[in-house]
This record gives sequence, structure tokens and C-alpha cells, in this order.
Amino acid sequence: MTTQFSVTLLIVMIIVPLYYSVVDSRITALSKPLLLVMWMPRAYSYREGRSLWRLGLASSAQLVFLSCLVVLTGVGASHAFQAPLRSIHLIYGVLLGIGEMGLSSFLCHVVVKAIMTLAPSWGPNSMQEWITIARGGWMREYLNALDKDADNVLCTTSWSGDVDIPGLKDLAKKYNDRFKEHMDSTSAGGFTAFSVLWDSLERAGAADRKKLRDAIAATSLKTGEKMYMQLRGAKFQPSGENSIAGGLVFTIKSKEWATVAPKEYAKTTAMWPKPKWGA
Repeated sequence: MTTQFSVTLLIVMIIVPLYYSVVDSRITALSKPLLLVMWMPRAYSYREGRSLWRLGLASSAQLVFLSCLVVLTGVGASHAFQAPLRSIHLIYGVLLGIGEMGLSSFLCHVVVKAIMTLAPSWGPNSMQEWITIARGGWMREYLNALDKDADNVLCTTSWSGDVDIPGLKDLAKKYNDRFKEHMDSTSAGGFTAFSVLWDSLERAGAADRKKLRDAIAATSLKTGEKMYMQLRGAKFQPSGENSIAGGLVFTIKSKEWATVAPKEYAKTTAMWPKPKWGA
């Protein structure tokens, strides 16, 4: 009996971390190809749809995994419910959940207060600003969360969809048709990295490591050339930095962003001073 228990315990100790480190991530990764072939209401972005699919697949995988553990360990319903289920047990469970949520909120509050007191330059100066940032998240989620309160906020970025870049309009349309969301600086950066590699491979003439490295170092691309989406083009310093890279400042109006600086790329002007939230 002791030997059987030890073997079972050892197997469970191996299977559990293996499942969560490998199998679970592989299963939830199936959400992307499934989402691309399934119909989704256009009211939902690709990211929202993918999160929904991942949640569903992860839940299904958890049920399968739990069933396997039950079979492996021999634990049945009689072991799970040794005594009659009472209403007080449900109340205890609810109170425990509330207590855990309260504790996590309290610890977050302590960390935020510590940062505001010990290192005020590291973040916002008021709790309301911290809550706003926490609700905001990534830019699209920020816009959806704050709605009209996001208007006239100024942000910096390396790229904006309203900038006049050769080929951008057609590329942005194809991206939106494919993923059901607008391009942002992250996706534009992906095209930019690909364009540098594309151009370098053509000039190197081979995938040889040294030839490719030298070709990348000698890159000279203009904005829009071979889908290079960043401003002012690319020309690398010996340190690897792009010596002609530039940034943008944009403002938000009705859940859309419009460039306000530099002047040659501006599509509108910034409202300054910014009106107070809720005004």
C-alpha cells in the first residue's frame, strides 16, 4: 500500500508541472487557428475573441486533466464528500474567497502607497491616477475602459496609423480584414523588423550569418520601402541603434488617435491645458 501510494504521488508530482508548463500552453495556443476559421461578431476585436477561446479551451483542458487525476489516484465522490454538504460550508467558501480578494487588494494598496512615498518619481502621484492606469491597460483597452475620459490625453509612440506612409493604407486594410482590429505600433514594428530582414537577405544573397549581419549593419531603408513602417527610415550605428529613428506625439479624440507632433506629421492640434476628467 505504501509503495503504491509513493508511486502514485511521484507520478502526480511529475504530471502536474508537465501539464501546466507544456500541455496547457499548447492547448490554449490552438485558440488562434480556431478563431481565424470561426465566425465572430465584428463588435469584438481579434484579441477579445482570442481571449474567449483561450478561456474555453483552458477550462475544457482542466476538466480533462482533473478526470485523469481522479482515475490515476483512485479518488472517488465518496472521498471528496466524506460528510453531508451543508449550507455553512458554502458560506465559509464565499467568505474565504472574499477574504482572499480583500487581502490581494490590500497588498496592492500597500505596494502603491510605498512607491508613492519612497519613490514618487516612479509612478503617478495619486491613487486615482493609479486606478486609471490599472483600468487602462493596452491602448485599445485604455480607450474602451475610459471612453470619453480618454479624450485629449497625450501619448508618445514610434508609429501612428494616420501618418502618410507609402503603402500603409493598403497594408492597414489587409491587417484589419485579417485580424479584425486596427494596426498599432506593435504590429507596425513587426512589419518593420520583417522589412529589414527581407532587405538584408536580398543584399546578402545568402543566409550566411556573417554576410547577413554585415548586410543588416549596412541597412539604408526609407519609410514605406519594402513595408518599412517606422518614421524617417533606418540606418544603423555601430552600436546597433537606428540613427534616424523618430517618434510621435498623438492625442485621443472619440476613441481614435491623431498625431499632433512633429509638425510635418501633425493631423490636428493638442488641447492644452487638458480639461479635467469628467468636466
